[in-house]
Amino acid sequence: MTNHIDLCIEPRIITNPPVALREPMNFDRPDGNYSLVEQKTLRALGHPEGLRGWKAIGERKLIVPERVKRQALMKKIEDEPLMPVPATGETVKVGA
Repeated sequence: MTNHIDLCIEPRIITNPPVALREPMNFDRPDGNYSLVEQKTLRALGHPEGLRGWKAIGERKLIVPERVKRQALMKKIEDEPLMPVPATGETVKVGA
């Protein structure tokens, strides 16, 4: 909430960019030096001290949010070159 009145009638939509971890989470660190995300997850699981013997066994998969896929498609369409129409000299989008 802000302290000023916004007279703009257009709604503003704010989204967070997608993020990814640099490495898989590790809930069994010998030194106990857990990342903030790991600490929060461990507290939520009721094991703030860590999960002894825990090991990631599955392969890491990149998940691309549907919103990001739609934005990439819109960008591709916007970046398509305009092609002149020989009879009129007007331009139209290729593939339109």
